Amino acid sequence: MKRVVKRVMPNWAKPYARRIINKYGEATWSKRGLPDFIIIGAQKSGTTSLYAYLSQHPQLFPSSTKEVHFFDGGLDPSVDTFKKGMPWYRAHFPLRKNMGANQRTFEASPLYIFNPLAPERIANVVPNVKIIALLRNPTERAISHFFHERRRGREPLAIDEALEKE
Repeated sequence: MKRVVKRVMPNWAKPYARRIINKYGEATWSKRGLPDFIIIGAQKSGTTSLYAYLSQHPQLFPSSTKEVHFFDGGLDPSVDTFKKGMPWYRAHFPLRKNMGANQRTFEASPLYIFNPLAPERIANVVPNVKIIALLRNPTERAISHFFHERRRGREPLAIDEALEKE
């Protein structure tokens, strides 16, 4: 029986590898596709699960990062990722030559649902894109969010106290 050795990249090398991959993606941006659909939705509504399930389908190619945050400008207020332009955005998608005629690519950036700039930006850049919006019962979502924050140590109150305080 042949033994398979899994090579693990040391932690110190990971940021450098990511930068090299990003620079390659930006250098080849014009040969890359744009998403056929975008997943948006509220936190704790299943966007990560849907992204993971769809990523397993042989006809679907996900973006290199789940949450690209292009159309909403990104999570860092000091950096507007939309201003980085098409080379930066398209660097997150596969090369068209690696995709068959019936294959599609997509991204999932849930926060686009809340950003007032995102709809117009999406319509201007990818006018034919399909949007999949995941929604959830607000009460169930709030309870799930509470426990999510509790696990991360960011919610010191008991659930009944937190709901009352809200």
